[in-house]
Amino acid sequence: KRRSFTSSIIIIKLKDFENKKAMKCYIRWSCLIGSLFLQALRTCAFVAPGAYQPSSLALTPSQPKNKFRVEWHHDYSSMAQTLASPKQQSTTTTSTSLSMMGTMAKTLVMGLRAGAPAAVEVSDIIACSYDWCINLGNPSALVAGAVIATIYENMSSGTLDVEKKDRPLVRFGKRMTRVLLLSAFALEVMSIFVTTVMGTMLLSQTLDHMDELSEVTMDTRPLSFLQENFEFEFLTARITFLQGLLNWLGAIALGHFIPSKGQNKDARNMNKFIGCALMTSIIVMLSFYNRHMTFYNNYGHMLVRFIQCTLERFVFCWPVRPLSFVYVPVAAATAFFWNQSIL
Repeated sequence: KRRSFTSSIIIIKLKDFENKKAMKCYIRWSCLIGSLFLQALRTCAFVAPGAYQPSSLALTPSQPKNKFRVEWHHDYSSMAQTLASPKQQSTTTTSTSLSMMGTMAKTLVMGLRAGAPAAVEVSDIIACSYDWCINLGNPSALVAGAVIATIYENMSSGTLDVEKKDRPLVRFGKRMTRVLLLSAFALEVMSIFVTTVMGTMLLSQTLDHMDELSEVTMDTRPLSFLQENFEFEFLTARITFLQGLLNWLGAIALGHFIPSKGQNKDARNMNKFIGCALMTSIIVMLSFYNRHMTFYNNYGHMLVRFIQCTLERFVFCWPVRPLSFVYVPVAAATAFFWNQSIL
């Protein structure tokens, strides 16, 4: 029977689900589409109409500071003089708007004259820090969706099922692949959670409270502001995203090294090539990351500092946190079962 093009797209035959390859394809695409949908919702929730956007005028390294201050002083002085004379304004502008804008302009002029950081500079740093958190959470959502698709594909195919006839090295490879995939998903979700909470906190605090944390000068940058005042959150967001991405790529590479049933010599050589290529990509990514590292010597130094901040924040602190009586035994049990199942 003939069917229209629209009905052929909507109606899915039940016999297609009996095919394992079709099932893998449906699961993979549903996970990817779901992750894109969640990312779209997240972006729409954070980038709302009328949201604050940082100023387009920024100090570049090639511009001297004195010239920057003189130009802004001149601009705001002219604004204050213009707003102070209602005769030059249009008749449609109300006196309330004039008084509010004149007060804001005069306040900014006084702050720049005194050489102190104005309120707009603090708000710019907070806005840029918030944008950094959101921009880091969006790719984490994409990686998490891709990891879920990889997990379901391996579960449906049964390639990671440990069998008695497997060699010890093959068993270790299958277990490590599952651990890397699950840890990659958990790390990416943690990155989304930390960046979301951090962005909410930045927009919830007052400018006076943020100004008391550190002295904001013309040399202050958003990431240096976060690293000096919120180092644990800063490290958590960066490490969880990168380590989750590396764990996902490492799991895919390790899965290609594991031999499967009915695999001929050509397919085996191709899988070895793919695994070696992915491992090379991971090494190049780490080298590139260390070359562009800021605030720390390398990625290893960042991990060591993250462990120190975690112990200082949650374990060796006073007064003792109530949840420390819960997560310390859980961490010890995790290490014990790691030794029993993997090693």
